[in-house]
Amino acid sequence: MSSDRIVAISQPYYFPWLGACEIYSLADTYVFLDDVNFQKQGLNNRIRIKSSEGLKWMTVQLTKSSRNMHINMTSTFDFQETKRNHLSLFSKCYESSPFVEEALDVLRTGLEVNGEVLSDVAINSEKALFGFFKALGEKEIVLSSKLNRRLKGSQGVLEIVQLLKGNVYLTAHGAANYLDHEDFERNGIEVRYMNYGLIEYPQQFGQFTPYVSGLDAIANVGQDAKTLLSLETISWRDFLANLEKSSPQ
Repeated sequence: MSSDRIVAISQPYYFPWLGACEIYSLADTYVFLDDVNFQKQGLNNRIRIKSSEGLKWMTVQLTKSSRNMHINMTSTFDFQETKRNHLSLFSKCYESSPFVEEALDVLRTGLEVNGEVLSDVAINSEKALFGFFKALGEKEIVLSSKLNRRLKGSQGVLEIVQLLKGNVYLTAHGAANYLDHEDFERNGIEVRYMNYGLIEYPQQFGQFTPYVSGLDAIANVGQDAKTLLSLETISWRDFLANLEKSSPQ
């Protein structure tokens, strides 16, 4: 019996939350979906961090952005200034955190990129973050723009998994809104959803929230942040059943 080959696909996000690290950790092949439209008010170019004044955005400034422009064609504006601003902002917000220097090392590594194109910035930031959690491993990293693909939507996702010889597709929760799960099954591919850990850790500045950059966990607990990643998944049928149970009647 052949072993599972897990494929995960995600748009590039800027220093994302720990849930992204969990999915990446479990994938054998990870696809950065860089040739889809940039999401205005999304997380391709920004992420929240915590501060004594509440949640703040770290945002990569852009020159041209629209719903009709792909992430790998979206230009940044004065990226060197963005680097200085983000290093300064993060240093100020986390100056009292016990492991701020470890987090700053990851931030600096992620920002060591030419930075003219948003996809390059976001992908490098994710690689730096994933690298801290030792999540890189012996993975295959693929850009969707380099694949000879033709389809979109659920069929497009299936096409990518097939091109990469995967037999398990691991995905984030948003896919439940559009994925044709049974179509995957008919094609011999199992769909599984990430069962996020959402594990609480000592976090400064008010009520705990997991929905901030993974840099927050590094700044607050250092190397112990590696113990916060869940490696659990759930079948698509169980996931949808749980969604139905939790939805208002």
